[in-house]
Amino acid sequence: MSTLLEITALGKAFGGLRAVTDLSLALDGGELLTVIGPNGCGKTTLFNLLTGHLKVSQGDIRLDGRSILGLPPHQIARLGVGRKFQMPSIYAELTVAENIRLARQAAALIPLRYQAEGQGDAWAEQAGGDPYAAFLARLGLSEIAGQRAGTLPHGKKQWLEIAMVLLARPRLILLDEPTAGMTRREKLVAVGLLQDIRSQFGAAIIVIEHDMTFVEALGGRVAAMLNGRLVADGDFARVRQNRQLVEAYLGGAAAGPPAAGHSSDPRPPAPQLSPGDDPSHG
Repeated sequence: MSTLLEITALGKAFGGLRAVTDLSLALDGGELLTVIGPNGCGKTTLFNLLTGHLKVSQGDIRLDGRSILGLPPHQIARLGVGRKFQMPSIYAELTVAENIRLARQAAALIPLRYQAEGQGDAWAEQAGGDPYAAFLARLGLSEIAGQRAGTLPHGKKQWLEIAMVLLARPRLILLDEPTAGMTRREKLVAVGLLQDIRSQFGAAIIVIEHDMTFVEALGGRVAAMLNGRLVADGDFARVRQNRQLVEAYLGGAAAGPPAAGHSSDPRPPAPQLSPGDDPSHG
């Protein structure tokens, strides 16, 4: 596939603090990339730069060959970029079904040429051709469609926001810690879901994640950030052996970040680094 996203020498400074420094990477259409790194290394700042929530200090971001520097978030969204934030962004007072309905209405604002090529037809067929039922059923929300969204457990709120992002059929999906608050079983389901999204919708996906068990199970390409810089890019087995990453997570221990299933706590120990680049400490 052709290059969908191209980031060149990207930088962001907050006064004297450089949150992102000289970061370059490219992502093909339909490709899956997971970004890992300790809290404060610049991951969420990267997402904020990609979506226009922060102004770029240096470098360039191109979507399908077009620079998106200076565009506000709503225009970038209309170019086919969907984002799920760290904390679920849902309408708490509305029901699950009403949240889905609003997402469908917002999706109508996105031109077809900026939507992912796949349409998720197989999901709809499994639900008798009803796209609402397809999304709710696939994400395990069917039985709670009439429940007020604000009363849902955190994991279900995550599923609901993912569904709302998908309904816009974005070409590029940005997921910031999508499994936070989920049970281990829900995380395993999430692996299959994200893999289905790639095959059904043809969308490129960038995931920010701390759970190494999830990262390894998800597969695909992994990029590691430290102190605002990209320090490794490749498959999980290769990236987790990066010496700089090892030292940041484990203070110089000989092994890499915890392997899948190694610890009862899937989140690697927080490194002793200065807090991050923005209020989210991403």
